[in-house]
Amino acid sequence: MKTRSLSLAAVLASAAIAGGLLAGASPAERSAPVAAPASGPYAIDPTHSTLVYKIQHMGVSNFFGRFNKLSGSFNWDAAKPESTSVELTIDANSVDTNNKQRDGHLTSPDFFNAKEFPTVTFKSKSLKKAGDAWELSGDLTLLGKTKEVSGKFAPVGAKATEKGDLAGFEVHFKFKRSDFGMKYGVEQGALGDEVEVMAGVEGNRK
Repeated sequence: MKTRSLSLAAVLASAAIAGGLLAGASPAERSAPVAAPASGPYAIDPTHSTLVYKIQHMGVSNFFGRFNKLSGSFNWDAAKPESTSVELTIDANSVDTNNKQRDGHLTSPDFFNAKEFPTVTFKSKSLKKAGDAWELSGDLTLLGKTKEVSGKFAPVGAKATEKGDLAGFEVHFKFKRSDFGMKYGVEQGALGDEVEVMAGVEGNRK
């Protein structure tokens, strides 16, 4: 699917949006305006980008895990502030819960089935204003199934450096894993069906 082009320079320049979804702040809570990034394509910097997820365990606690390998690209266009193009690729084998036995189970057919489906991907379709915040929508492909998901989007900032232009954002999604055929532990109440995904992404302008 061809994605539309991500363009947020005007959005970033005009909105006082929070860059703290992962830090606990909402987009409306940030007082200083976000710096506008230079227009153009950006390659995601995997060293300075993070993707974590949250799922309920046994109905009594929230458990967090992460993926250590994230790649992709995004594109800013000052002329079209609500056009969006973000592409993320997650290495399913890079799931990390600080327990090798559990990580092995997560890459098995019970969960990510990483041998048959080595990647999870997201391709954006649109960015639109939702109240005081922004909503990013796109296609999530997991276990060979593609479904549209939408979530909160918050630009964090941009900066010109000696090594080139940098820009970053955070995105926050929720979806039901059973919609993609991942049902292990749901009926037994051992694991929640809803998964919350939070990504902090930094990119280098190409």
